[in-house]
Order: sequence, then C-alpha cells, then structure tokens
Amino acid sequence: MLKMAILMMLWGTCLYATEFQPIFTTKNFIEDITKFQDEYLVSGAGSTFLVCKSDIEFSQFLSGSDTTNIALPIKIANDEAYIMVTEFLNNNSTLYKYSKNGGFKKSLIFSVPQHIYAYFLPVDSSIIISVLDKYNNQEKIQRLEADTLADSKIIGKSTNYLPFSFARLSENEIIAGGSGNTSCLYYSDDKGKTFVEKKIGIPMLSQVSAYDGTIYVMNAYGKLLKSTDKGDSWITIMDIPNGNRYGSFQVVNHDSIYACTTIDGKKGLLVETTDGGANWKYIYHSNDYFFTCLYVDGKKILLGTYDGYLLSNNNITSVQEWDIISLKSNKVCPNPCSDNFSLSIEEDIKDFKIYDLEGRDVSNLVKMQDKHFDTSLLQNGTYCLIINNVSTKFIVQKNRFF
Repeated sequence: MLKMAILMMLWGTCLYATEFQPIFTTKNFIEDITKFQDEYLVSGAGSTFLVCKSDIEFSQFLSGSDTTNIALPIKIANDEAYIMVTEFLNNNSTLYKYSKNGGFKKSLIFSVPQHIYAYFLPVDSSIIISVLDKYNNQEKIQRLEADTLADSKIIGKSTNYLPFSFARLSENEIIAGGSGNTSCLYYSDDKGKTFVEKKIGIPMLSQVSAYDGTIYVMNAYGKLLKSTDKGDSWITIMDIPNGNRYGSFQVVNHDSIYACTTIDGKKGLLVETTDGGANWKYIYHSNDYFFTCLYVDGKKILLGTYDGYLLSNNNITSVQEWDIISLKSNKVCPNPCSDNFSLSIEEDIKDFKIYDLEGRDVSNLVKMQDKHFDTSLLQNGTYCLIINNVSTKFIVQKNRFF
C-alpha cells in the first residue's frame, strides 16, 4: 500500500527544517536547472540562460525579452552542455553548445516555415529532436545526422503538445515523453532511429527520466510512476492530491527521490522519499511561488519558479556566504522616483545594469555618483536595477503639465 505522508495538508502546523530564499531572478519562468562539471546551469523563458561559476556568482550569458522565446531543457553530452533557444512566433530554433573555456557557440540553426523545433537529446554524433509540423498538422520525432533530418516517429495529428522530454535508458535505448490528454511514452532501442509507443495512462506528462534501467515519469497533476520493464507496466509511487501546473523530480538513487509540484493552483510543494516512494515527507512549501523544476546536489537544493526566481535552501553555503548571495531587496528611495533616487546598500557599487520591461539595457541613460542615481533621461515606467547580482525594481513616474 502506498503510504503518502503528504496527504496531511496541515499547512499551518507543519514545521520545515529547510528554508529557501531567492538567489537570482529573471523576468520569466525557469525551465531547467542542471550541473555541468562544477557549474550550475539554468534556462528559462525569454531566452534566459544563467551560469553559476561558483556558489556566490551568477552570470547571465544569453538573454531576451520576448516571452515567446524559450531556452529549453539543458542536455549534457561529450563534455559540452547543449541548449535550444526556440522562437515560437518566428519558427526559428538555435542550438547552442556551451563549454567552460569556450563559452557559448551557435551549433545549428533550424528555420523551416510552419515548423517548431523544441526539445532534443544529443546521441553520439546525432541529435534527436521533437518537431511540431504546423503545415501538416503533425507532431514528430526527428533524427538529425550529417546535416540531414529524417523522421523517426510521426506521432499523429497535432494537439500542439510536443514530445517534450528525452532521456537515455541505456547506450542504445532512448525514451521520449509525450504530453496532451492521453500521454504516451515513446521507446527506441536503436539510438533514436525508430520509436514505438508505450501507453502510460496518465495525462499531461511533465518529465521523463531514467536511472539504472528504470524509467520514471511525472505529470502535471502530482503523479510519479516508474517502470522496470521498459514501459510495458507502471507502478505509482507518488500521488499528490490537488497537484496541478508543472511537476519535476530528480532521482538520486532508487530509494532517494525529490519531487516538486504546485497544489491548489497556488502553493509550491517540495517532497522527498528515502525508501523508493513507500513514504514521502515535506521538505518545503510556499504560498508565493509555483515550482517548475529542481536540482539536488547533496544537501544543496535549487528550485526554479514560474515567475523567474531561483531559490536555494540554507544549506547551500555557510551562513556568512549565504548572506552574500541571497537576493536581498536593496531599498530605492524614493520609489516611485522622478529624476533621481538613492540606493540603500552597504557594499561599494562598482558597476550596475538597468533594464526596462522590454529587456533593453538602458544603463547608459543613468548616471551614478555615491549611490545616487540620476534618472532624468528615463521615460516613465518600471525598471530593473541589478547590482552585485541583486535585482531591485523601481518605478519612474514624472509629473507632466501641459
């Protein structure tokens, strides 16, 4: 019998040993978090891609303002990290490769009318990729090899839900998760040349993963299942009541699994099992954030949210180091401001960036001296000030008389 400690939704009386705080913020939702060598990589909407070079430094390498541009899940292969940035309105997708020494490099550019190239998996010298063919009203899995795209699987009539999550089960075996109202798993034993369909029976898959020959899948309604026979049969190991909107998990080993979801449409929930799903316990919940993804690295846990916050628990570093990287809200006074404001901050300001709501860098329009900022050249509106990786919003509101 599946024992679900998380059925006890006693929000007001639960005690949480782990607290989380924001350590970085973007303008849009966070799609994926992973670790590449000794760096943490984060992707999200607006073509955002972040790299954490150490515990106390995040750098934004790729950025964009259009929320229809999405940097999709990150894949690691051949000592490089791969990221796909898809422009949904323009049918353009660009595959980037990232290495610690070489930075970002454009690898492939897909631009086919009425085609959206999205989720992918590097497999040896080829790329397995999901495609929404709007011209033929089809969803496909394709395989790119030697600059040639070939169909591996035509899923059928498009419902605008792409196969969104790929994982490698073994050297030759690949799995792909299908979304929509009747989710399916697509299985390949020839490195993605062909796929067969495996029924799961739960709607709206949000993630598929593989660990030591076992397939794990989670949907957007708080269900986590596993299969030890390549998708022919499934065992439910988690079922969160009222779970909805996104869902993500990480298998540390067959006993230790972390999962996050959103319940009741407004409460983020992080849970953990240490016995393979027989029992689950709360780690953290939030009334302020929808959780979209997570990454567990020992005692360090990173959580991505729908509104672009990257959260971490207090175990990320020592208390002293945590105070350095926590996203404190620097006080802007006055706020709203007209032609100038002062910033309440203890550290020296060596550099700053200011962005408008369209993602444009308007720093050159603002002059700073002794923590006083001249905003006389800025138009009325909301802006984002970034200093020492701390993001603070301020509003320019000038009185105009005609």
